[in-house]
Amino acid sequence: MAAPMPTSHLRRAVRRSATVALVGMVGCARPTRPTPTVAPAEEDRTAAPARSPTSVAALCDEPPRAYAVIRDGRTIERAVRFCAGRTARGYALVHQLWPTDAQVPDHELWVFVGRSGRFKGAELRRSGIVGTERAPVTIDFRATKRGLERTLHGDRTIVAEPLPDGSSPWVLTRHAIGLRAWMIRLGVGAAAPGAPQVTYAPETGEVLEVSFEFESTATGVVARSPTATLHFVGDPRAGWDDLVLDRVDGPQGRTLYRAEPIEEAASVLPHVPEPTYTLPADLAVEPVRIDGEGAPTLAGEFVRRRDLRARRTCGAVFASGSGPQDRYGFVPGTSIDVGSHEITDAIARAGCIVLRFDDRGTGESQRGPKDVGYFDEVEDVRRAVATLARHPRVDPRRVVLVGHSLGGTTAILLGDEPVARGQRPAALVLMATTGRNLRSVIEDQVRALYADDPERLEAKLAETRRIHETIVRGETPPPNVAPAARWMREVFSVDPLAELRRVRAPVLVLQGGKDFQVHPERDFGPLRAAVEAPTPPPGRAVLFEGLDHLFKPEPGVSTVGHYGDLSRRVAPEVVETIVAFLREEARVLPD
Repeated sequence: MAAPMPTSHLRRAVRRSATVALVGMVGCARPTRPTPTVAPAEEDRTAAPARSPTSVAALCDEPPRAYAVIRDGRTIERAVRFCAGRTARGYALVHQLWPTDAQVPDHELWVFVGRSGRFKGAELRRSGIVGTERAPVTIDFRATKRGLERTLHGDRTIVAEPLPDGSSPWVLTRHAIGLRAWMIRLGVGAAAPGAPQVTYAPETGEVLEVSFEFESTATGVVARSPTATLHFVGDPRAGWDDLVLDRVDGPQGRTLYRAEPIEEAASVLPHVPEPTYTLPADLAVEPVRIDGEGAPTLAGEFVRRRDLRARRTCGAVFASGSGPQDRYGFVPGTSIDVGSHEITDAIARAGCIVLRFDDRGTGESQRGPKDVGYFDEVEDVRRAVATLARHPRVDPRRVVLVGHSLGGTTAILLGDEPVARGQRPAALVLMATTGRNLRSVIEDQVRALYADDPERLEAKLAETRRIHETIVRGETPPPNVAPAARWMREVFSVDPLAELRRVRAPVLVLQGGKDFQVHPERDFGPLRAAVEAPTPPPGRAVLFEGLDHLFKPEPGVSTVGHYGDLSRRVAPEVVETIVAFLREEARVLPD
């Protein structure tokens, strides 16, 4: 729902809002000695004449500047503002908020403006770390004809209506006083008497208005509102070009912000939030290289309990789904955390030694040939299983295969193969695994994508089927799919249900009810019937109604954009179900 139009009465110019997340590690700006300020009592004020706005290019020529946030006479935070130059979205005016003694900003706001200073959009980058309640996130804002549009995890919402002149409110986060001063110098809220600055506060969702009255002083210009007074210093005869914000006072004359020049701009937060992993204190890791003749060397690690006492114990290998992932389940270049580190940590904590590794070409693993087939990826997991079975503390009779998505199909293919000395896997855990040929799954995904456009749906389905037939026959496919032709041809040859019937070990099948990639009925249904039938393999199946493809809670409709929400975690009941299965049915965990 769009926010109502801002009212005409004055709102608070400088307000405190909810604290945004704080974690991570980047370089910190180094403040120098504060610039001397002029006491309000010594200022000689006269009415300020109209001043010509400065240019965006002039602002971007200025050095970075920091403002101490003062409360009760002490600095509690520092606000840094600088120009990051011209980008594809316009000139980037940046605000960072640094808690005292922090090594990473609390948040970072990038405001994009055109050459004329007109607001075009913004990005709010919030710092964070995986494994806490706080998580990094980027929220995108764009000025559109319909108003200010916010995009968060792929979901778009109009949060503020357009202003009477068709422009959009600016986005300003808490303590972005440096950007507010730049707005004034660009003529926003200073071009005409009583013209307000209209801004959107992302922390509270409020649209705020601030109007200023301007006075000339012996040292510059004062911009006064009912709640704050901004003191600009410089030559008052040179328009706004030479005037720089020096301090901000509250209604009683107490200093709220004080300028503190810095030598250089601080390191910026990444445009795409990056998931990170911290090894829990009760676990230990041991690096491992997975070699193979004519195959790329894969990098990984054994994970175990730090206090593991058993001389020989169970082992587990995690097989990831399609697409590159590192050993923790992070998808390179995105904010997606599949969450596999939560699964592998839990299995290790239960008493097994777990081998997790970087997919080929990801993390520290070698890339290998460009023409990679699906069976090459199966061979990578096969090599990992053999490496785990050779670990001196792993009992090869108690090796478990855990597979997510297409990794579940890989686990099925290896489920009847010897691990070592004729021993086959002791158990399989299949998470969001397809129960059909992948061709059928892809056609379902096309139907979901074009559900609202029947005409295009039929055309896209026909095109998809033609491409698949071309690939299966070994003919040359269209150039856009040619690099994946071998991979698709091999994976299309696999019948997961037929392969599952060869498995004799206990099997646990898990599925999320909100999964839009693997169908809770057409995929999970046949797998459940197979493991619950009186014929092998034995096992059970569990459907988690409110979880998505990553087994994370999804209150609405699952989308790929939601996968990038780093505040979400794998549901505890999923982890508990896996551990209980390994203990009570597979009986591989140590006593």
